[in-house]
Amino acid sequence: MSAPIVLALMTICFLSFGYLGVPVPFSLMAGVFIGALLSDVSLAAIIQKIFDGVDSEALLAIPFFLLVGELMSSANVVVRIANLSVSLVGHIRGGLSQVVVVFSMFFSEMSGSTTADVAVMSRALGGPMKREGYEPAFIAAIIASASTIAALVPPSITAVVYGAVGNVSIAGLFMAGVVPGLMIGFGLMIYCYFFGPSGLRKPRAPLRQGGFAA
Repeated sequence: MSAPIVLALMTICFLSFGYLGVPVPFSLMAGVFIGALLSDVSLAAIIQKIFDGVDSEALLAIPFFLLVGELMSSANVVVRIANLSVSLVGHIRGGLSQVVVVFSMFFSEMSGSTTADVAVMSRALGGPMKREGYEPAFIAAIIASASTIAALVPPSITAVVYGAVGNVSIAGLFMAGVVPGLMIGFGLMIYCYFFGPSGLRKPRAPLRQGGFAA
């Protein structure tokens, strides 16, 4: 069977399983297996390549990051980080928009995932920002922009996957992402201060309160 026909069957199989609700990894595997059966590539070689692709100790960091996220949620760490962020920058012009950026800078160093950042910040700070009068478009924009910090600062899942697949030093990627991540955070804070909504500024918290919030 010609290669274009095999590729078309693999694509149709992947899309069909996807529309039926099958998870994406299993849909891809089904398409690959069907393509292997219709081509000269042996099924044993396909399975060996699949296991070679996931046989990396560095990729174990991903499920452990997810475990850390669950532990932090159960230990009420998210609320404590939010309180600490409010104590540090809640009195600056921009109010909760400043808190979102600082919260992301703290939480990114524990989650390593932009998706986790968006989900947590939307639940923890999206509602309060809407109640204080921030426009939904601005809320979505500042949360989405601040979540990009997680892709740079360690421990970034993106850096771990890139380092494992591309055989690049993960420690070097972590070191290279610290300064750009901080620059994005401080840049967003400057933008919120000069160009963002003024928001409801909280009273300046004493240093002792910030220590208790942490």
